[in-house]
Amino acid sequence: MPAAGLQWLVFARPADLAKRPDLLSLLEKIFPKPRLDAFQEVTGVDLRRVRAGAIAGFRAGTLYLAELGDPNAALVRERFQAHLDAEGITRTPQSNIHRVFGTTPAGPRALLTVDRDFIAVATDDTSLVRIVEGYVGRRLRSPSALRGVALRALAQPPDDALAAFYAPAPFEGEWAGDLEPLSEALGASVFLRPGAPGVVVAVIDVAGHFAPDPAPHGDALKRRFEEVCASSTGDLIGLGEVRTSKVVADLHHLTLTAELPLAPIVKGLHAATLGNVHEIFDLVPEPQTDEPAAQP
Repeated sequence: MPAAGLQWLVFARPADLAKRPDLLSLLEKIFPKPRLDAFQEVTGVDLRRVRAGAIAGFRAGTLYLAELGDPNAALVRERFQAHLDAEGITRTPQSNIHRVFGTTPAGPRALLTVDRDFIAVATDDTSLVRIVEGYVGRRLRSPSALRGVALRALAQPPDDALAAFYAPAPFEGEWAGDLEPLSEALGASVFLRPGAPGVVVAVIDVAGHFAPDPAPHGDALKRRFEEVCASSTGDLIGLGEVRTSKVVADLHHLTLTAELPLAPIVKGLHAATLGNVHEIFDLVPEPQTDEPAAQP
């Protein structure tokens, strides 16, 4: 994907969760099977089998990429076209490459499929799939996202990373707050790696120029991380139970590592996003009645 205009990037390996039943069983509270089944029915994509996926935010649109882990790109094209206002425009520049352009009530959409198990979907800025196609065909020489100026100092996701987040500088407003290291940063990344049973390890890396003494910048990063964990929002989503955190600082990187117990985080995220008021405030369950649930 292109580096130009990139604002943030999320990468994940959903299929790898099958190797960690302890993590998978916890995450099913946020992503229950009926929801995943419904997503598969609508899109043709089984998120549980996706080998690698990414979502990238650009100034004019959003790009979704996935290695499906299942040779069903034709089905994905069929489901994609079914949700367009009209049939859409289909092009086949090569026998293994298909493009579909169209519109929905939410705006323009585009789909690119390569072979039978790679897809790219663009919302709003449909030219993003043409750029992906250029990289696939090796016609583009411009730097890809992780090789651009802002992010090339950051590491590639390690082989065991369950998820990764990247953001290029500059960090302004709520992104930076009063955290001095971010004013000196080129970019930042967060890796989530499997730890002990029920634990994920978060590795936060801020790349920049921290001369002549990086230690105060490292201390500021750790202090800010601990403030976020202790805040009302951090407490709500379970960060109050972070076990350990440490920072290694040098002239070009500030790296913070922390162990995150997943159970309280999943509970907090469920309460914040899917739960009701009783769950959020840890009250007794609502009484069950024979009346049907009110529809939103």
